[in-house]
Amino acid sequence: MAISLKLLGSLVLLAHQSNAEFSWDFNNKAQFAETPASAANPNITKLEPQFFKDLKSQRVRVKYGPHSVPSSKVIGGMATFLDRNAAKPCDDCLITYMHAGLEYPNGTVANSDTGMWLHHSVAINVGRKDTVCQASELAPQRFFASGNERTPVDLSVGGTSKTGYYLKAKDKMFMLMELMNEIPEMRDAVMTVDYEFIPGMPKGFQALDTIWLDIGGCMNSDVPPTSNTTSDYTMQPAFKMPMDGMILGMGSHLHDGGTHLTVTKNDKEICNSVATYGAAPGYIDSNMMPGMNMTGMQGMEGMKGMPGMDKPMAMMHVSNISSCYKPDNAEFKTGDEFQIKAFYDMTKHMGMYEADGKMSPIMGISIMYVVPQMKKMTGGENGGENGKGGGMKGGMNGTMTGGTGVSGGKNSTMPEMSLGMKNSVGIAGLAAAVFVALLI
Repeated sequence: MAISLKLLGSLVLLAHQSNAEFSWDFNNKAQFAETPASAANPNITKLEPQFFKDLKSQRVRVKYGPHSVPSSKVIGGMATFLDRNAAKPCDDCLITYMHAGLEYPNGTVANSDTGMWLHHSVAINVGRKDTVCQASELAPQRFFASGNERTPVDLSVGGTSKTGYYLKAKDKMFMLMELMNEIPEMRDAVMTVDYEFIPGMPKGFQALDTIWLDIGGCMNSDVPPTSNTTSDYTMQPAFKMPMDGMILGMGSHLHDGGTHLTVTKNDKEICNSVATYGAAPGYIDSNMMPGMNMTGMQGMEGMKGMPGMDKPMAMMHVSNISSCYKPDNAEFKTGDEFQIKAFYDMTKHMGMYEADGKMSPIMGISIMYVVPQMKKMTGGENGGENGKGGGMKGGMNGTMTGGTGVSGGKNSTMPEMSLGMKNSVGIAGLAAAVFVALLI
C-alpha cells in the first residue's frame, strides 16, 4: 500500500462503479479502521486563548483516538482511521486557529524520531460542498489538513484579521487520519488538534471558505514520481475561480524530497511555500525506515559510496513548510486562474520509499483560505445563523491590514455552502468520507 491518501480516491470511485481494483475490505483495520466508540467523544482540554479575549475567545485541545497502528511488517505500518462522529471544538462558533499534533496514550509526543507519523489528517465539514472538486455531488468541504510537519493554521493572522472558519451548530464533522508506525510492534497513538474560536459570529468578522489545490487532481493526491532526481509537478488544468473575493492565506503540504511549492494567479506567483528539514529533534530519525537498506533500492545506486551511506544514517524529515498570509495581489475575480507547482529535489533531501525499496508517490497540496463575495444571508445563532450580533458587513473590496479585518466594499456574509463550479481540479477525493458514511 502506498504511503498516501490513495484510499480516498479509490472510495470515491466505488461510488460510481464496481471494480475489483478499487475494492476495500472495511473489516480490515490495516486498510481502513473505524474509530473506536470511546473516541467518539474525545477528551477536551481547555487551554489559554491567545487572541480576541475581549470577545470571550476559547482555546481547546481535542483528542481523537487512541488508534491502534499496525506493525511496520503489515503494509508498511500504515493505517487509515475515519471518525464519522468527530467531536467539534464548538457549535455556532468562528474558528480562528488550528494546529494538529500526535501523541502516545501517556501524553508524550509521537513523531518520526520515535517511529510514529501523523502522515495525513483532514477535517471535513460534511454539510458543505467542496468549491474546487464538484464533479461528484458527494464532495464535502475540507476545512483543515495537516501532514507530519504539523503546520499551524492561523486564520486571524495573529489577531490582526477579523476572519475565521464558521462552524454551525448543525454542521457534522468527520476526521480522517492516516498514521504510520515504523516499529515492528503494534502501538497506539492519539491525534490532537488545538482549536481557538470565538462563540457565535462577532460583528464585523468575515467567514472564510476553503480552496483546495492539488497536483494530483480530484480523485487522487498521489502522483507517481519521475525517474529524475529533480522534478516539478504542475496541477492541470488550472482552477478557475467561480466567485470574487480576497485571499487571507495559503498553507501547503509536500512529502520528503520536496523543496518548495508555488501558487500562481493568472500565471503570476502569489505564494512560495518553502520546506524546512530537521529543524526540531522530532524530525531527525537516526534509524532507516523499514526496507531502506541500500542494496537493491531503485534510484539509489548513485548514492553508494557517499559518506554514511554504508550504515544507518540520521534522516532529516520535513519539519515545516512556510505559509503565506495576506499576500500581495490577494484580491481575485470570477474566472481568475489558479495553479500550483510542487518542486522535488532528491539530491538535496531523500524522498520516501516503500518497504520494497520503490519510491513512494509524491504530493503537492495547497489550501487557500478566502473571504468570498457572496449574496447577503439572513439567519444564524448568536450573530451566526440568525444574524444576531450584527451579521457580517463589509466585504471584499477592502484590505486586510493590522486589526481592521476585511472592510469596505460590497456586503458579504457567511455562506451556507461554498460557491463552486463543476471543475474537476484539485484535491484527492476526500468526498470518500461522505460515501463511507453512506456505506456503513
